[in-house]
Amino acid sequence: MRVFTNPCMNLSAFYAQRYSVVLTPQHLMAAGKAYDTRLLLAHSQIDALAEAPGGGHPYPYVVGTTAQEFTGLFVEHLPEDPEILVVTSSKRIIKTYQAAQAAADAIKSSQRFAGARVRVVDSTTTDVAAALLLMAAGESARAGMKIAEVHALVSSLRSSLTSITHLRELDRALAGGRIGFLRAWLANVLDLRPLLTFEGGELTKAGAISVTADRIAAIVEKVESRVVVRPGQKIWAAVAHGGVPADADALLEATRRRFDVAFSYVQPLSPSIYLHAGPGALVLAVMPVDPSIPTPPAMPR
Repeated sequence: MRVFTNPCMNLSAFYAQRYSVVLTPQHLMAAGKAYDTRLLLAHSQIDALAEAPGGGHPYPYVVGTTAQEFTGLFVEHLPEDPEILVVTSSKRIIKTYQAAQAAADAIKSSQRFAGARVRVVDSTTTDVAAALLLMAAGESARAGMKIAEVHALVSSLRSSLTSITHLRELDRALAGGRIGFLRAWLANVLDLRPLLTFEGGELTKAGAISVTADRIAAIVEKVESRVVVRPGQKIWAAVAHGGVPADADALLEATRRRFDVAFSYVQPLSPSIYLHAGPGALVLAVMPVDPSIPTPPAMPR
């Protein structure tokens, strides 16, 4: 079984190689130029693009994988492996899921690939939260689980996964259209910053805190209030940050004090998400897991 995903799922090169993941094309469009986000654009480069759209160009935006690109990749890889699982970012924030499903439907109707099994699942989230789902899929596939079982597992795990994002700045989200003008304006007036989450794949507001509040404590408390951990379960935790690694480490340490953490993962925000979240952003994702799911190895430093 091969796993396909788009780059804003923020899977590191180590885990992508471990699970033989195929990263699909995705481009950041800025000032009339296309930048391939599979190349791990530096945050400093994103900053430069975000701060200087100018010349009549709109704020930079991201274009997901097209159905044609998915079809080409399926045709390329299916002769080697007749099973492909595609896990995408939330279809509410990028159209990659719809493109993958259209391509999968086209493959199913092709006589050439009559025996192919292509499954597509919407993670209903993005960045490191979605990366946790990919790791669960990858480890389960390595343990011998069949594609239908892995598809069902990912679909089940996504409903128990909780993530909270804190934005230190609102300019990027406002410029990119992720937060309405009035909401951003009120937050600035009241010296508040939102805590964001995904509900049904939609980015929504989970609360707000003062700019002087302890945001690390607030993030962990909000996650704790939303996640359900059954007896016998441990959690996998993932943290992403917008250029504040010390804050990311502190957030993970605070998470370890509240939860029984079996696996942890820390990454800079993916270029696509950093474009809208901006400098200083912090994300915490927590996913309860049963003991039957193999735990990924720690990422080498």
